[in-house]
This record gives sequence, C-alpha cells and structure tokens, in this order.
Amino acid sequence: MTFATIAIDATFAQFGKPATYGNTNIPCTVIIDRADANVKLGSGMDSSLFAEGDVIEVRISEIATAPARQTVFTVNIADPAATPVFADYAVQADAKSIDPDRLVWTCSVTQVP
Repeated sequence: MTFATIAIDATFAQFGKPATYGNTNIPCTVIIDRADANVKLGSGMDSSLFAEGDVIEVRISEIATAPARQTVFTVNIADPAATPVFADYAVQADAKSIDPDRLVWTCSVTQVP
C-alpha cells in the first residue's frame, strides 16, 4: 500500500458518503464537490466564467471501469447518524482519473430530480 493510497483512503473515510453505482448497485463511497468551476474564455482573453457544477469522486479500487455517461450514483446525503436521505446523480461526461497515481475517478454529474 502506497502513501498515496493511504491518504486517499483516509480522505474518503473522513469526507465520503455511502453510495451505490449503476443498475447493479455496486456499493462505493463517494465525495461530492459542489465548487464553482472557473472556465477561461479563449486564449489571451482576460475574461472567465464561473459555472456551477457537481463533481463526484470515487475510488478506482471500488469502481474499476470508468463510470459511463448517464449512469447513476445513488448517494446517502444525510448525516451518518440521521435517517438516510438519498439523492441520485447522473454522470454527464466521460470520467477522468486526474490524480497522478490514478486512484480516483472524477465524474461531472447533475442531480436527477
């Protein structure tokens, strides 16, 4: 086990939410990031756009194949001590593994009403 794996596992243990993925309800832990994205508008321009968007991160050790577009994560968004409250998030774009050790899938998602 590498230092990076230990750090990722500790992060998911602290901030992760229990979830399931796909039609087969694969159990996993996810981190939901609701930060605004800063999108640059063209090269050399001094303008940028802030766009809202949700991102779900899931460990590759739990979901080996990249999450597919339109596949749904069902996430328990409640406090662990509270009654479960579930929300569905559909994957909107190809998942990426952007960390150097390829330990986490990063998925752009939207909440399904």
